[in-house]
Amino acid sequence: LKFEGNRSVALVNKSCDFLKEECLIPASWWVEKNKGMVLDGNGMWTLADPPEDDIPKPEEDRLPIVV
Repeated sequence: LKFEGNRSVALVNKSCDFLKEECLIPASWWVEKNKGMVLDGNGMWTLADPPEDDIPKPEEDRLPIVV
């Protein structure tokens, strides 16, 4: 799905939920922090990478396995 001109398809779901799930654009994303949507270098709205603090890290202090 693509608009004619230089507009992002994500603008369709800015304040509604018309796009199909396969577009990966959250519904009504124009809120505080835009539900993770950011403007990329081409002026298109895309999902931002999560902050490093939000990415789960494996636990280093796991209990040893007792057999």
